[in-house]
Amino acid sequence: MGALCDLALAAGMTLSGACQPSAPAPLPLPPDDPAVWTYKPPEPKVEAPPPPPPMPPVIIRQEVIREVPVPAPLPVVAPPPGPDALELAMRATYQRRTAGAAVLPEIGGTGTADAGPAMPRPPVPPAGPGGGVGAPVAEYEEKSSLSSLPVDNARIITTDRYISGILETGINTQLDGTTGGPVVIQVTRDVFGYHGRNVLVPKGSRLVCAFKSLDKVGSSRAPLRCSRVLLGESRAEIFGIKANVTDVQGGLGVSGDVDNRFAERYGTAFILAGISAAVRAATAGSNSASSSSSSSSSGSTSSFSGGGGALSEGGSELSQRLGEITAATLEQTINLTPILKVAQGTRVQVRPDTDWYIATVE
Repeated sequence: MGALCDLALAAGMTLSGACQPSAPAPLPLPPDDPAVWTYKPPEPKVEAPPPPPPMPPVIIRQEVIREVPVPAPLPVVAPPPGPDALELAMRATYQRRTAGAAVLPEIGGTGTADAGPAMPRPPVPPAGPGGGVGAPVAEYEEKSSLSSLPVDNARIITTDRYISGILETGINTQLDGTTGGPVVIQVTRDVFGYHGRNVLVPKGSRLVCAFKSLDKVGSSRAPLRCSRVLLGESRAEIFGIKANVTDVQGGLGVSGDVDNRFAERYGTAFILAGISAAVRAATAGSNSASSSSSSSSSGSTSSFSGGGGALSEGGSELSQRLGEITAATLEQTINLTPILKVAQGTRVQVRPDTDWYIATVE
């Protein structure tokens, strides 16, 4: 069958289904190679750079030292001092006065330069840099003074500034400030420096102050001074300040309701004086009654007169004792000082005694 198929194929004919070529047998798979899963690429070879060529040796044939001339520093020459402004002003004033005095006539003249001999002109004092204006004459007896240079007051609270505030605590001068505790004033407006817009004492700050009791009869204002500031924004503290507290109109001290203590000073004395007067009146009435009884009945004259004398002596003794008690009481209460009460929330002004320099808070 195979030979027949070969002949048919050689003749160009095919037999259907009989002369088809047979499929080749499959090839077997090669065995697994575990090295494939552990393959690593070969590392590239890094060639070392060639060594640098050796440097040629340095041969010093000759050492040359050159001298460079350095110019000498020029001497600092101070500028010549200018003329003293005060000296020039005094000299000009002196010359004007002496020039005017040279043509003044004598007393009783006609008022012209030719009316009489002119007054002798005093010598002009020498002037020069560093020199004075000469010996003082009668026209220059006043002492001169020079002003200071301008000062930057951007962080200075000067003495003309007012710090507005209200009392957080009330004041009662019956006890002194050292005993009754400090007085706290809260600042109600920002306080700026004299120059610029630097807020030196912000609103909300607190000033710690102290007051004194009224020391004289008839006083109606209590002195109040501040010594410490608690700044509002930074809560920094400033000690050792000196400032007076005034009312809203700038009057020194604070005022309020004044209790002159009239009843305490004179009330007890008036009561004792009234009792003494009543005793004297009662004694006088009993004496007049006993006198009328003795005149109406002669037999009982001695008995009534004896009773009236004892009552009169007892009343006089009581009245005298009451007078002494009244005088002692009045002596103790006559010097009672008035009591000043200032309500909480009263508006006040704080004015520094000296300039305050408020440094920046770091």
